[in-house]
Amino acid sequence: MKDQIDLHENPAYQLWLATNAWQRQVRRALLPLGLTHVQFTILAAVRRLGAAEEVVSQADVCRFGSLDPNMASEVFRYLERKGLVTRLPHPTDGRAHELALTSAGEELLDQAKALVVPVSKAFFAPLGEEQKELARMLRTIARQDIADVCQGD
Repeated sequence: MKDQIDLHENPAYQLWLATNAWQRQVRRALLPLGLTHVQFTILAAVRRLGAAEEVVSQADVCRFGSLDPNMASEVFRYLERKGLVTRLPHPTDGRAHELALTSAGEELLDQAKALVVPVSKAFFAPLGEEQKELARMLRTIARQDIADVCQGD
């Protein structure tokens, strides 16, 4: 069959497999904390952006993590109900929320990072020094989509 694609050489299929494998491993690592991968990612983004900016909005976090704003909004509200983040009115944009981690959010994020960092190191270890090249190639691909994601708050 001439039209059949060799899946071993197909980057889209291989990216799909690698993404699923990565997400399974992170999900397993975070399970004892009752935290999802998306929740972990949002907590980490709030901390990272908060260290560089005075005010962090939901839109900032969405852009940083290339997250769908509707899905992320639900997660933000959940994290707020759990006492892990605060969502206050934004000081300059009446439509936005200012985000910050609570002390419980900071503590949980530290615990989660202690579980995820070793998983990440082990997952990418087979690539050795090629990890940097993979990251560069993925950034090139992701840049095509970033401008379209999370336009609002």
